[in-house]
Amino acid sequence: MSKWVGTSIPHEMHIPPIGLMYLASYVRTSLPQVELRIVESSLSTPDDESFVRLLEEFKPDFVGIRSIAFFLEELQRVAGLVAAYGSATLVAGGPIVEAYQQRIFDEVPELHAAVRGEGEQALTRILSGVPMASIDGAFYRCGDKIIENQGQAEIANLDTVPTPAYDLVDLAVYEQHLSYAYNHRRQGILLTSRGCVYNCTFCFSHWKDVRLRSAENIFREIVELNERHGIFDFYIIDDIFNVNLQRSIELFKKIVASGLKIRLYFVNGLRADITSERFVDHALEAGAIWFTYAVESAAEEIQQLVRKNLNLEKARRIIAYTQAQNVAVNISTMYGFPTETRALAQRTLDWLGELPKPSLMPYHFCLRFFPGCEINRQAVDAGWDAERLAATSRYSYNDLPTGTPTLSRQDMFDIQIEYHRRFGLKNPSAVDGAVRTLRSIGYADVEILHMYSVLNRRQIHDVGELLIAGGD
Repeated sequence: MSKWVGTSIPHEMHIPPIGLMYLASYVRTSLPQVELRIVESSLSTPDDESFVRLLEEFKPDFVGIRSIAFFLEELQRVAGLVAAYGSATLVAGGPIVEAYQQRIFDEVPELHAAVRGEGEQALTRILSGVPMASIDGAFYRCGDKIIENQGQAEIANLDTVPTPAYDLVDLAVYEQHLSYAYNHRRQGILLTSRGCVYNCTFCFSHWKDVRLRSAENIFREIVELNERHGIFDFYIIDDIFNVNLQRSIELFKKIVASGLKIRLYFVNGLRADITSERFVDHALEAGAIWFTYAVESAAEEIQQLVRKNLNLEKARRIIAYTQAQNVAVNISTMYGFPTETRALAQRTLDWLGELPKPSLMPYHFCLRFFPGCEINRQAVDAGWDAERLAATSRYSYNDLPTGTPTLSRQDMFDIQIEYHRRFGLKNPSAVDGAVRTLRSIGYADVEILHMYSVLNRRQIHDVGELLIAGGD
């Protein structure tokens, strides 16, 4: 996904499409006779000709497209080709539907329908021939009108959802591309919960309720993926995995007791102020090598504005403890919040400077404003231009910032420059330390080269370029 990482470097990030894999496995339980195919369009059919060949070969009766707002253009491309070269019913799903609501039909006029929220039950009913008028959670065309049905009930017990359909994707192909942790592995993607107990205004969720899978159910999936597909690397993508400490510890103990030698990556943000030393210790024993803590801002005013309300002292303590374990520790921070000034943004940089080590990955991002997030209203109330605000949802995370009413474009440039000079790509000691940590947790030099080629947006040919002179 070159747009995602914002670079023309040939090493791209591609993740098995776990949402579609869940849909496929769920449909199979009720409709085993239906032939299903999963296609990641940006990977398998990146140009129009290859996608048209796929349509002509498979001749689908139904095409469902999952997307997020960030990839609206790809949704438009695929929908246009489906309409031009076939007669399939075309339905959109995924977070973009919850974000755009009925507007999705203006953006993608080829759509026949769209489903907001979870797709498993709705898709099964659609493929069973149930009329769109009876599909809870659906929008659909009726003449020149768009009809909106009532919302659908979410799956209460996630343990009843079957394991994602890994047999419908080619793990060897994904292994050739970068994972969420920027390495080349057979990827096991673990979604162990749906929803979030917190209510940060910058975050988007198309789930209404928080539901957790049991430790036993997660463990069985890990064992199945390990035995059936040879997967040893598991990337946990929950909004906040550690929302329930007891469940987490139970899972870690099951992994240890089984003797499985796997690697766990917390690639989404753990909630730092509810993470304990006990959690970290058990996670390490179970094979965790990659931790990501989401801090966002070290300014109390911004924490209150976005309703994250992180206890920064607890966060500092657990991040320092985790960094002492010689594993990858990433700290996600942002700038460009509504009402944020240069002085408030500086507090985050200075707070990072008080930690024992820099974040292994340079995760200091300019805030993006995605449709459906409350922070859009907060920004407009603070005097931002709504049209300019909406445009930021299309930007790559590496696109240059444009400035806000309280934080100029030059201030934003200065913040990025200072961050990388103190903690990131322009700090030789930080990069050297990161490379040595990556090697110690099993990253091959070729993985490190590909990671840093993407981060630097230029090809790195030798790990020696990343090490301080005299290192090896």
